[in-house]
Amino acid sequence: MQKPGKDNQSLLLPLNGRQKTPDLWIAIIGITSALSILATIMLLQAGKTNVYPHLFYIPIILAAYRYRQDGVSFGTLLAGTYLLLHGIILPEPSALIDALFRSIVMAGVGGIVGLLSDHLYESRLQYKKFADNAEDLIYRFDLLPEERFAYVNPAATWITGYTPEEHYENPKLGLQIVHPDDRHTLMNVKRDGGLNKPIILRWIRKDGSVIWVEQKNTPIYNKEGILIAIEGIGRDITARKMADETRRLLASIVEYSDDAIISLSTDAKVLSWNAGAEKIFGWSAEEMIGTDYQRIIPLEDRAIFRSYFFEVVARKKPQRREINRLHRSGQKIQLALSIAPVLDEDGSIIAISGIMRDITDQIRMEEDLRHSEELYRTLFYGVSTPTALLEADGTITLVNDGFFRLTLILPDMLKGRLFPLLFPESYREEIAAILSSCSARDDRANPQIRASIIRENGGERILIGRFAPLPKSRQVIVTLIDITEEQKMIQRLSEGLEEKETLLKEVHHRVKNNMQIVTSLLHLQALALGDDQHAGIFRESENRITSMALVHETLYRSEALSRIDLRDYIGRLAEEVMQSYGSPEGITLTCRIEEISLDIDIAVPCGLIINELLSNALKHAFAGRSGGAIILSLWKEDDGLLSLILEDDGIGLPPDFQSGNKGGLGIELVRRLSRQIGGVFSWSGRDGGGTCWKVRFPQEEEMP
Repeated sequence: MQKPGKDNQSLLLPLNGRQKTPDLWIAIIGITSALSILATIMLLQAGKTNVYPHLFYIPIILAAYRYRQDGVSFGTLLAGTYLLLHGIILPEPSALIDALFRSIVMAGVGGIVGLLSDHLYESRLQYKKFADNAEDLIYRFDLLPEERFAYVNPAATWITGYTPEEHYENPKLGLQIVHPDDRHTLMNVKRDGGLNKPIILRWIRKDGSVIWVEQKNTPIYNKEGILIAIEGIGRDITARKMADETRRLLASIVEYSDDAIISLSTDAKVLSWNAGAEKIFGWSAEEMIGTDYQRIIPLEDRAIFRSYFFEVVARKKPQRREINRLHRSGQKIQLALSIAPVLDEDGSIIAISGIMRDITDQIRMEEDLRHSEELYRTLFYGVSTPTALLEADGTITLVNDGFFRLTLILPDMLKGRLFPLLFPESYREEIAAILSSCSARDDRANPQIRASIIRENGGERILIGRFAPLPKSRQVIVTLIDITEEQKMIQRLSEGLEEKETLLKEVHHRVKNNMQIVTSLLHLQALALGDDQHAGIFRESENRITSMALVHETLYRSEALSRIDLRDYIGRLAEEVMQSYGSPEGITLTCRIEEISLDIDIAVPCGLIINELLSNALKHAFAGRSGGAIILSLWKEDDGLLSLILEDDGIGLPPDFQSGNKGGLGIELVRRLSRQIGGVFSWSGRDGGGTCWKVRFPQEEEMP
């Protein structure tokens, strides 16, 4: 290290780099020579001979130092010029002898300086040759008066990618080539005075690639101790860094691998034993290194080991095989082994490396897989249900005997055929879409189809096809269920049911007709009596029979033979009752019926209840009045019960009304019918006059 306080001039600058122009040297030498000659002439004319000869030493020394032999010749010429001037201006013999002596001294000084300059130049040439041929980057970087490269050797081109001229011309290049993440490191080194210590930085080459460079710097100070430049050597250590990273990576892989990675000497002694080996075998590295590897080999397998181990040693070729080894507990382990020789630079074996992976569980899984495959084949070929294995495009890969019995096509002839082509053209597009959705694992697809198939003998069978994609595969399993006989049975049942429905409708129709005959007879009998009181009794009976007849008529006209649409039924029933009383003038009837259907067993009592309540209102609610309003409502409550309400704005009930002694047969009948359908019958007066009759009952039959 060069100490502060000395001007440590570099040997690099005179040979290469940014140098002072030669014209400056010529100007200085020319000016000092002219001044020396002019001063000599003036002083000789003044008769003085003691001072002026010393002026010639300045240009003589400068010329000899800068231009070596040429400079010595120039100095000799100046000495001769001095002697010539002395002889012309002051030709005294003693003075000439003294001038001759001084001229010889001048020439001698020039020669000595030139000789020393030659030696210095040769040293610099040797240094330059060393620098030019060096593979490392040698540089000088000036800090004052401005920061820029003052010298770089040719190695800079292939290390940084920039030519030496580009280093000199770009003052910012010194900082640009340092990676941005490492610039703070360089600045800290400069600030803390650690430039004389090796540092490693990342450099950015001209092509943008990043290299690692190890720098060894020498600081250059001026006489005042100020840092003015840095000289150093930069070595590209990218390959070394990568090799170190690779070694660390390999060491990490070996250390943390779950596989056992070991090395053996040529006589089967353990040289290395990683953590994976400790985990697999239960022996620590300290316990195994240096011992005979055969201690972990079962006795019956040692001869096999020796045969292939020494074959690897002799033939220098790797081997792979499955082996048995012993855990520390004595349990046998099944392993997959890769063994290879480790060679030195001369190709001689220095060790044997081995990588072992525990495949005990893998072998057990493979055995389970074989059992699963056997089970699958047994199930596939053993079931009677027609089953086929299809590729994603519908190509048949496998079929079982059930598939042959269905299609009557031999299995070998089915393999390779397209599954959709076995079906009529109307089904092929749908089958292809199902196969595509199964292959794409589309959960929204319906992997089932109902289709018919034409057998080899021309017969037709009706099928249900179910498609199931195989996990982790694009193949599809399809099973075909022959429902031909079931469809024939369903057809026969459907035809029988249709016949029964026709007969049942006919029964309802005839019951309705019979009830209408009874109603007509009662009506004729009432007319024959001529008694209004008895005629009223017959009319009430007619209405009751009519309400039941309407149920059968509604069922006869309905598609459902077990349930009654109440809106239609009650509307027609109310109209029949109103007409039976001659459609009294001034009395209006409003029906508010929700869309509700009832079983026939509830609809008949419900119709009778409506008949009794409406008849009662028409007979008694408007006695002595010319008109009024009746509202008949039926809806479903929030609790699920149905509410049947009949309201009128008539004269209301007498104060002492009781259903047992004042209501008559009609009210008693309503109470009993309500109980029959599991309902509750109640009545009350209305604000402003009139009566409200209410029956709450379940929609389905819930009788005790």
